Amino acid sequence: MFLYRKLRPIREQQLCAARGEEIYCCAIRSRAENALCSFFFIIGMVWEGGHMELKSVTDRDKEFVMGLDQHVDDRGYANRVYTKSGYVIWEGNRRVGVLSHCILWDKVPFMNFLFVDEEYRRKGLAGQAVLSWENEMKNQGYQMVLISTQADEGAQHLYRKLGYIDCGGLVFHNTPFDQPLELFFRKVL
Repeated sequence: MFLYRKLRPIREQQLCAARGEEIYCCAIRSRAENALCSFFFIIGMVWEGGHMELKSVTDRDKEFVMGLDQHVDDRGYANRVYTKSGYVIWEGNRRVGVLSHCILWDKVPFMNFLFVDEEYRRKGLAGQAVLSWENEMKNQGYQMVLISTQADEGAQHLYRKLGYIDCGGLVFHNTPFDQPLELFFRKVL
């Protein structure tokens, strides 16, 4: 089901696409400037459960989060609750994903985990969650954020679509953390 939202200028195209919205372009001629201006009609996807919300984790979310994130133990989870560095992605009244971050060098938020349940993928929820997280970090006064993903994972395409720029990688071959290349991305807020 589709819902007409509103007419938006070209500079917002990227943000709208990240939210899973379809974009229709039209051109109009401005009488005042006699110039061709592009605008995008944004059509938002609406699904049964409602809208995505990103909420800080609480003790009530522990079983759900630890069921999805094998990297966190009891102490790490308690730290996420205390520091508000972990989030649950809600779609309507259902928990559908997890996002967590840490702060590098006391200056740069680094999203170190993002997971959306298989059933809720390809609906724009991950992109919406990242944008909500970015907004939260900006509201806290941070000027830039970092994200990473393995080179063999598809998340890199989402991050680039959201405006992230490749900024390096780490190789963990022949270490206790052996894995494919870890790609890093940055975005100025």
